[in-house]
Parts: sequence; structure tokens; C-alpha cells
Amino acid sequence: MTATRGSFDMSSRPITRFYTVAQVAELLAISTRSVRRWIAAGELLAHKFGRRVRIADVDLHGFLHRHRGE
Repeated sequence: MTATRGSFDMSSRPITRFYTVAQVAELLAISTRSVRRWIAAGELLAHKFGRRVRIADVDLHGFLHRHRGE
């Protein structure tokens, strides 16, 4: 199938996993308040889907890499 103007082929795109604030907090053994503080400070990139806030796995890994050793 060829892509037409205004569309794109999803078959070649990697699937991005998104985490909730609670899932990130649980993974890192911290409070949801800390995760929300990082988001508000612009340290951790978050995406809004309507009223829902989600953190992409690539953004979480980048955040952890930048803050390693602190």
C-alpha cells in the first residue's frame, strides 16, 4: 500500500509506550507529587491527551540518563 497525500504508513513506525504519572512513580519508587513537580519544572517531558497526562518511554529514559548520578 502506498501512502497518499495527508496520510502516513504506521507499519514502519516504532510503537511508543506511554506511562501514567502513577506508573512512573511506582517504577522509580517515588511519589506522584515528585513526578508532577518534574513535569511542572520542565525537567520531564509529558504529553497531554485531553485531560490525561502521559510520559513516553523515550522521554523517561532521557530524563533518567540526564539525572544519572545525582
